[in-house]
Parts: sequence; C-alpha cells; structure tokens
Amino acid sequence: MNTEYSIDKTKMLEPIKKSKWFYSFLIFGFLINFYFLGLLALMIILGMFSILIVFQMVLQFQYYQHDKNTKMIVDYGNRIIKFSNNSVEIYIKFEDIQLIQRFKGSKNAKSFDNNIIPSSFYNWTRIIAKNGISYSFSDFIKEDLNIFGIKRQEKIIPFLNLIIK
Repeated sequence: MNTEYSIDKTKMLEPIKKSKWFYSFLIFGFLINFYFLGLLALMIILGMFSILIVFQMVLQFQYYQHDKNTKMIVDYGNRIIKFSNNSVEIYIKFEDIQLIQRFKGSKNAKSFDNNIIPSSFYNWTRIIAKNGISYSFSDFIKEDLNIFGIKRQEKIIPFLNLIIK
C-alpha cells in the first residue's frame, strides 16, 4: 500500500489561520492601550507586531522553499520510504531508521493558549537512517508518519524553528 505525500496548500495556510487570533488579540490590545497611553503604545505594539510578522514570513517562506519539489512515498506493505526532490531520490527502509526527530515551535500549540506566538505552529521532522542518511520535511507535507517501534525525539525551538539539513 503506497501513500504519496507532497506539499499541501491547505496545510501551508494552517499556521497563518491559527495565528489570526493572536494578531486579533494584538490589535485589540493596541486599540485599548492607544486609547489610554497614546503614541507610546502605538510604537510598542507596532514593534512587536512587525517582529512577529517577519518571523512568520521567514518561516513560511523557508518551509515552502524546502518542500516545494519534495514528494514522499510511504510504502507500508514493503516498509520503505522514498523521498524525491527534483533529480535526487532517497530510499529508507523502516528497519534502517535509527531516529525520528520532531522539531516543534511549541510543545502543544493551540490557537487560544496564553503563551502562543505565530511561530509556534511551524513544525518539521527529520528521519535519520542508521547509515547516516537523513531527510527533513515540514508539516506542509506530513505531520506524523505513523511508523511505530522506532525511537522518537522531540525538540522545542521557539521563535525561529528553521529547517536545518
């Protein structure tokens, strides 16, 4: 049974959709503070807003550039994963996988949490084979492969959770 994954436009927009409540709260906070504090509030909120927007734009662009030509085929019957990106193809058997690393922007990112920022919704995965071959892909392609019996590791990287090769 082969299952093919590639960049998914709806998954690509998911971090932006989940961030809309954060930005709505920020704008609401700005309006309240502007009413009471004036120009100082305007400068503080605009500074925070611009930094967070830049972080989110950098992550969105980097994840898209990394995954735009990637196809991942998971053959659960033969227990093999095939990654292809333009002319490069990598095959990794399930039993050859040493570690699945999951890099997350936040432990449990939910839209209405108190400590959530937009970069919390950007996550990616690295599969490392026993022979040293590794391949990375973002949640724009697939969140979880549902491969069991393999060591997993989770790392939390807030703010700029960039895909590192």
